[in-house]
Amino acid sequence: MKTLEASEAKNHFDELLDLAGTEPIQIAKEGRKVAVVISIEEFERRSQLEEELLAIKAEQAPQEGFIGISESEALLDSQCLRLTFRANRQSLLKSCLPNTLDKLLLKLHSLYQIQKCLLQSP
Repeated sequence: MKTLEASEAKNHFDELLDLAGTEPIQIAKEGRKVAVVISIEEFERRSQLEEELLAIKAEQAPQEGFIGISESEALLDSQCLRLTFRANRQSLLKSCLPNTLDKLLLKLHSLYQIQKCLLQSP
């Protein structure tokens, strides 16, 4: 793969675009690789491959142990309750600040919401 310095790529942008039509071109800034320029055809080909791979993984998920959204939520709820109980017990034992448990519960709730969003996204 050919590498160009950012300044060279900037000064010869038309040539960069022509080269990217034939092969991926790395762009470096002060010797550090920062980007790759590829043709639209290559980008579309890679995007299609990625979609196909995700479709295959989605088909394989049930055989590999994916338990489903409602089961995941129930498991997460039980884990949250267990962690909340442990945190509450530890906070009482250590006489922690009163807002420590509130912060932990807020973080647990945030994690729950993130997982819920991730499971619902296509």
